[in-house]
Amino acid sequence: MTNVCKEFAEFELRKLIGDAGAELEAECSISHCQGDHVTYKGNLDCEDLVSAITTILSQDEDSNKRTNNKILALANNWFSRLDGVMECNVNNFSTSSNNWYFNEDLVDLLPDDEDCTTESIDSTLTDEVRIATDRELGDMCVMVADKIQEAAKSAYSTLSDLILNLYTNDSLKRSYKTKNFVVEIHEMQVEDVDGLFGYEMGGIDYDEYLHEAAKKIATGESRAFELVVKVFVVVDGDMKEIGSNCVEGIIEDTKAKPGGHLLREVAREAISEARSCLRSAQAVFKTLKAA
Repeated sequence: MTNVCKEFAEFELRKLIGDAGAELEAECSISHCQGDHVTYKGNLDCEDLVSAITTILSQDEDSNKRTNNKILALANNWFSRLDGVMECNVNNFSTSSNNWYFNEDLVDLLPDDEDCTTESIDSTLTDEVRIATDRELGDMCVMVADKIQEAAKSAYSTLSDLILNLYTNDSLKRSYKTKNFVVEIHEMQVEDVDGLFGYEMGGIDYDEYLHEAAKKIATGESRAFELVVKVFVVVDGDMKEIGSNCVEGIIEDTKAKPGGHLLREVAREAISEARSCLRSAQAVFKTLKAA
């Protein structure tokens, strides 16, 4: 079964840092209690960092293009040559457990020849240059970590609202009478968000569908429910249920009529069951009367 919260959070991350987001796994705890969180864990290598920074800067329409181009040039210059990794354990509360390290020092990137003496190294890589370069590398890693946390905050907020909106206090939405029956239309509470998307489809189209559908439930644009149709007969003033049918995991526009687009089909099968039950009861009654 699809893990809706996990897939939603991972899609949210890929929206913000691109393909690099596929390297991180989301862990979600959404139950409206202390300790709830969305956390991304995993490692981003230097190639992933360049990919993430490229995506982040391409989405930043407000900042100075020249500044962004400089950052991107620095990212390509250093990360394309350094062997390193950023260890991520970032959640919607903190990026403090995020670390990065490089297996090569800046000195390792200098030409390996006779002209590259200790004196020339010291003159090229002054303390000021080393500090500035380390700071620039660190700032770019922080940029990625902050964007990962932004994804965690966004996913957590939406998923919290999504889970909250699965609950409803009123299940009976409509009832009507036919010649022989009383029919009730119930929209029951969805117990498990995974039940809304309980089939494996795979692919980006499904990810986008899940993502947009979940957001609409979270914002109240759509409602999610289990459709239950119950059919009764009235005997001596009491309602006796003799037929029912249900479909789980229905998502409808909030303004849609009770039961949504599947109501007619579900009601028809419930009434068919009721008619069969009624015929059986009438046959038994006739047999008893004849005896």
